[in-house]
Amino acid sequence: AIELVLAIGQDLRVRGWRLQRSREPEPVLEALLDPAWRRSFEGKGADSPWQLGLDIPQVVPVAAGSAAAVVEGARSLLILVAAADHSSLSNRAAPPHSHS
Repeated sequence: AIELVLAIGQDLRVRGWRLQRSREPEPVLEALLDPAWRRSFEGKGADSPWQLGLDIPQVVPVAAGSAAAVVEGARSLLILVAAADHSSLSNRAAPPHSHS
């Protein structure tokens, strides 16, 4: 099990992330916590390409399943936040309009 914490800017792009909790074996954690791999998420949004091995660097084979779960989890969170943000903007009432 992996719990992911995602930091998102006002532009709804990734600023950073970390693992809140993980029960993954040490070789998997080592791959997921590699600074270069973690930085590859920065600046990505819900509309960004997220393919592991192309847009996000590939990891060692033992960590591939966990890495795919982290990528999909981050992308899913961004989609949910973007949808909520869009819904929030759509539901805001227009300011009162006065005719003089």
